[in-house]
Amino acid sequence: VAALDSSVSGKIGLRALIYYLSTTVIAVMLGIILVVIIKPGVSQTASEIDRMGSTPEVNTVDAMLDLIRNMFPENLVQACFQQYKTKREKVEVKTAAGKNSSIFTQEPATTATTAQASENKTQKFKIVGMYSNGINVLGLIVFCLIFGMVIGNMGEQGQVLMDFFNALNEATMRIVQIIMWYMPIGIVFLIAGKIIEVDNWEIFRKLGLYMATVLSG
Repeated sequence: VAALDSSVSGKIGLRALIYYLSTTVIAVMLGIILVVIIKPGVSQTASEIDRMGSTPEVNTVDAMLDLIRNMFPENLVQACFQQYKTKREKVEVKTAAGKNSSIFTQEPATTATTAQASENKTQKFKIVGMYSNGINVLGLIVFCLIFGMVIGNMGEQGQVLMDFFNALNEATMRIVQIIMWYMPIGIVFLIAGKIIEVDNWEIFRKLGLYMATVLSG
């Protein structure tokens, strides 16, 4: 960004944004169509693969606001490892039992009676802000764009920083090139180890359908 002309960088950024949004929309539509047609995750047998973890409570508004918050990270070092995420946690609920209201804690239904009683409860959530593991790529990109434009407008004073970042980029690319040569060997052993641990061979049929879906897309 610092090496670009300020009058040209705006046009390049606008074209890149339109191109990125257009290809993303096309990719999402194509992915949904192929998944509906091929159904790579549908099992032929009654047995299902055990899934670990729980499905988080996700709200579209919270997700969009998290994108805006992550654009301006509080700490650049933290942005290299964590990103902000809004989480909705369940709180105690109340049900009307006569004149007095009772307070219950949300618990999993174990019998038909408790399941029927839980239908009368009103579930409430509280919004909690937290940091989750993962690189805040958006925040780093926004900072680098602003930092690059500032360096580009500094003229000769910013040339030292430009030379530094150019040399740092060259050194980083050489390290990445070395890693790329050894990466196939590591991936072979990683996948081989996971295949040995598999007990349910139904997963290979799903994996084949998944590969067909990706290659078709």
